[in-house]
Amino acid sequence: MRLPCLPLADVLARWTSRGYGRGNQDENQWDSVMTLPLTTGRVPVSRAVKIILGIVFLFSSAGKIIDPGAFAAIVANYQLLPPQLVTATAVVFPWVEALCGLALVCGWLDEGAALLIGLMMVAFIGITIYNGYRGLDIACGCFSLSAREPSSILWNTLRDLAILAAAVWVLADSAHRHPGVASRPSRRV
Repeated sequence: MRLPCLPLADVLARWTSRGYGRGNQDENQWDSVMTLPLTTGRVPVSRAVKIILGIVFLFSSAGKIIDPGAFAAIVANYQLLPPQLVTATAVVFPWVEALCGLALVCGWLDEGAALLIGLMMVAFIGITIYNGYRGLDIACGCFSLSAREPSSILWNTLRDLAILAAAVWVLADSAHRHPGVASRPSRRV
């Protein structure tokens, strides 16, 4: 029986049942390179990256979902959207982040979630650099809803690049593990 949101236990069970780490002939080079040794078995690095990335997005979305008004004020500060779209963006966007985070943590549609996160990071990096060019020092609203929080364009860009790298890692790992598969279910239930 497979539990729906316990991917780490599922991964451990699959790895130990396959005999990875004990010289099994079915083990390929990528699997041995992409693992972290733990005392209870071996956990794929890609799974750890997915879970950490998912937790980051769940944490990031929580405050925005709880207080969409404060997030709307931050979105308005960017001066990129017409006033009619600010509220809709402030209400919908955090739920997209939360669903992407949940998908990564639970292992459901994780490639799609990683793709959406990657696209969001490319947009955020562009917006951050563009607002820096315009001379606007805006609190990003990523993990805090305080519009007065000091902002660092360099720090925000580096953080977004790290998140983008994690999303690309998830996509690249998926493509490597399933070459030639254009569309596949992320996980069988």
